[in-house]
Amino acid sequence: MTTSPPPPIVDHIRARTSWRAFTGEALELDTLSALRAAMAEAESRTPFGNRPRFEIITRAESGNVDLSGMVTYGVIKNPPAFLVGAIARGHRDIEDFGFAFESILLKATELGLGSCWLGGTFSRSRFARAIRLGDDESMPAISPIGRPSAARSLRDRAMRLFIGAPHRKRFGEVFFDESLDRPLSADMVGPAHALALEMVRLAPSARNRQPWRIVRRDEGQRFDLYLCRDSGIVSGVKPGGVDMARLDAGIAMCHFELTARALGLSGAWQESEAGAATTPTGCEFIASWR
Repeated sequence: MTTSPPPPIVDHIRARTSWRAFTGEALELDTLSALRAAMAEAESRTPFGNRPRFEIITRAESGNVDLSGMVTYGVIKNPPAFLVGAIARGHRDIEDFGFAFESILLKATELGLGSCWLGGTFSRSRFARAIRLGDDESMPAISPIGRPSAARSLRDRAMRLFIGAPHRKRFGEVFFDESLDRPLSADMVGPAHALALEMVRLAPSARNRQPWRIVRRDEGQRFDLYLCRDSGIVSGVKPGGVDMARLDAGIAMCHFELTARALGLSGAWQESEAGAATTPTGCEFIASWR
């Protein structure tokens, strides 16, 4: 008996990791073309219908300026380009941005490129000018894009240890059956849904907090996504800042949907009244896959 190999998106999700040091070599024209095609697709397909816009800022297009200088504290080394995005403020705008941005970074991974979500360690004003940020827009995150260096820098390794990057919560700590007091196991949902959920478990999140929880309901007819923030992180952010947990929710939605579609699972994200009505205490309902 043979087992079918997982779809390519699973390999890309598993391979995706944060890189902060790059070789500095310019991106090839065909690579830039493939990235821009992914950007165009991401701009037109989001769960809640918001339309982000994205640009790639390359060193060549910036007059060979050292793009490392656009990021504070020396966090990023030798990036040949940055992916920058903006989105008009509106209902579920941050979730849609997270969904779209992650889909582009997964394409970058497929192309053999390194990337790293940045949401606060860069000079927003300089990137805002580069993308001509509108008064009604926000710029939730950026990412360096380039060929990763052969080895991680000491600073990169230290940062990964600080945020606990190699560690993830276990399956039953983030996925549940009907309520948060009933951990879900992979064998309860079947191999396809279990794989889609596992790809959510591997999703990046700010400081690796994994603030989302998914509750399976109606014997698998519905999967409800909630944000359950850490104690002390109640409403999110300072005025003018970005709610990183909502970005994390969009990333989780992206991983689930792309994997589900690749596996031939039917469904779509909806703002279900049923999901909202059953929101666990202390959590925020985001959407239901049904």
